[in-house]
Amino acid sequence: MKRGPSMLEKNYAQAVTRLESIERKLKRDPEKVEAYITAINQYVEKGFGEKAVDVTSGDGSVRHLPHHAVFHADRPTTKCRIVFEASARGQDGVFLNECILPGPALQPNLASVLIRFRTHRVGMITDVEKMYLQINLTRKHQDVHRCRWRDLKTEVAPKLYRMLRLTLGVNACPFLAFATVNAHVNKYVETFPDAAGEILHNMYVDDFLTGADTDNSALKLQQEMSDIMMAAAFNLKNWASNSKLVMDGIDTDKRATSLLLECDSRQPLKALGVSWDLNSDCFRFITPSESVFSHDPMTKRSLLSLASRTKDNPAELLTRGLTCDNLTSSRLWWNGPQWLSLPLEYQPIHQGSGDILLEACEEERRVTQDSSESRFSHADLPLG
Repeated sequence: MKRGPSMLEKNYAQAVTRLESIERKLKRDPEKVEAYITAINQYVEKGFGEKAVDVTSGDGSVRHLPHHAVFHADRPTTKCRIVFEASARGQDGVFLNECILPGPALQPNLASVLIRFRTHRVGMITDVEKMYLQINLTRKHQDVHRCRWRDLKTEVAPKLYRMLRLTLGVNACPFLAFATVNAHVNKYVETFPDAAGEILHNMYVDDFLTGADTDNSALKLQQEMSDIMMAAAFNLKNWASNSKLVMDGIDTDKRATSLLLECDSRQPLKALGVSWDLNSDCFRFITPSESVFSHDPMTKRSLLSLASRTKDNPAELLTRGLTCDNLTSSRLWWNGPQWLSLPLEYQPIHQGSGDILLEACEEERRVTQDSSESRFSHADLPLG
């Protein structure tokens, strides 16, 4: 922590006020009520949090974090995720994230991960189950991660809970999670060099994009990655591949819920925010009309939410409102960056893993140059 715990004071009143506000909103949607209650109670059931005694710490290191839920109706799993508002200011004008050093960004470049992923004949994606919640908080910091909850029973006083694991919403969590994974995986660099390298270089947040040249190599990589991560209680789940042989070799309970080769072409899997169609092994750029659910109320809030899904992802250029004319007149779209025209010895080398990405970039440029204007009427865009 960059500021001592004594800077934090108890903010019980603020936490209760925010809880009452959340309760009023939830009562309008019974389905969300059930999901929220289940998500909070699972913290205690699985040992991620515990009931706490309301005792004032001698050094004042107590903080009650307001919380809210983020709902993902389009996800087959984890439809409700609890976010703790560590940036909420208390009456003292201080907030928890202000007192914590966030640490450096350890995740690799997003575009590099996507490009490396497209160089494999056999692609695989997976993610870590509840990654933050597998990492313990030190005992002295647990009391600044308190929260209040009462299962929407507004006639009783809120119960006090204390988080025992990293909590989503605290600014240091990404650094701590990556640092923990890296420290663990580095123990296996000599024993399983390929699997350890894939984990270290192709993990972004809690997602992995990896692959191999053959089905057997992919299955071997899948098993080694799973074993390495499970040794530290990180369970790799939701495995998916463009190879049926690979999927058949993965345990059923480890596979993504969307069935291989039976995946609805309008509901591809997500690979770091980009839709990956397993049937054609293409990235798909979902148009706004495809992204809106039939039950969407089409309010200003829902439309802003729709727009925010794509504006920050460099791989989803087509979804940023560019027309066919915009693309056909774009030198960058057709020719790529200027360094592609330089001799090989002057072209940049990716520094993260030492891999030269020129072949992938040349292939991406070839695909775009061979495209005709008629292709813009389709949503599919092969990148490999």
